[in-house]
Amino acid sequence: MAVSAVLRGFFVARQRVGPNVASQLAEQAFRIGVMAAALELTAGRDIGVRCAVVLGATAASEALSAVLMAGFCKREAPRAFGHDRAQAPLHAGRRLWEILWPVGGGRCVASALHTAENMLVPACLTVYLGRRAAAVAQYGVLKGMALPLVHFPFGLLGSLGVLLMPEIARAHLQADSRRLEALLGRMLKLTMYVSALAGAVFWVWGRPLAAALCADAAAGVSPAAIARGFMDALARMALEQCRALNPDRLPVVLSGGVFLNQYLLREVTRLLEAGGFAVCTHRRVSPSDEGLALGQLAIAARAAL
Repeated sequence: MAVSAVLRGFFVARQRVGPNVASQLAEQAFRIGVMAAALELTAGRDIGVRCAVVLGATAASEALSAVLMAGFCKREAPRAFGHDRAQAPLHAGRRLWEILWPVGGGRCVASALHTAENMLVPACLTVYLGRRAAAVAQYGVLKGMALPLVHFPFGLLGSLGVLLMPEIARAHLQADSRRLEALLGRMLKLTMYVSALAGAVFWVWGRPLAAALCADAAAGVSPAAIARGFMDALARMALEQCRALNPDRLPVVLSGGVFLNQYLLREVTRLLEAGGFAVCTHRRVSPSDEGLALGQLAIAARAAL
């Protein structure tokens, strides 16, 4: 995995997405195929054996990805460095360290915080609920349903940071302090704006939403009805956003992993079409990440023409 990440970084710096996308598609297809075949062959065996099979398939797919990326890099090297042997820049270790330590340090801190969260939150819930099994089950619900909703706005910032990383690295290596300050300032401002907006949303609507959910549960409303009401509210929110942001009634494209939820897709489509919008949805390609990878390949192919 580490070797593949380094090789992918080479193509990110070269601003070429085709090799990265191709290797990831091959990796995922190989992983799914091997896992499906192995799990079929080990049907009825001990759960530990089947878990080992899954881990083995994951390791094999990572190895395949690394081999493919090495092949792509070998083919790309003459374009990047010519036919002469690549020469290391002066003080390469120190310059790389100056780039890597904030990234590595940030990930170490994030890992430590996640570990503390995984230990302390169940412990606190155990004190409140009195039983560790119930506490772990409740924590699973929170981590699987509530926390992704809270973290969603900041996932966009992470994606933007990855996209800007090559530009930041280039500005640093070229000692272009004005460009570096502009990029970092843009990221910090955007982080502040998104954080303030997300905080305001949860501050204003978090308590009424929680109170409404608790009131429904206390009144004996079934979990299925509560979940459906939540989905209906999301569909109405999508309609209101389109009305506010798209007054000219331009066609609306529904894409992204959220629209793997068929109920949400059906309701949003119904409301938008009733509101006078033309709606475009996926037909042959999944709206999830594999569809995104296919689109990146199409862009790369067009750029190569």
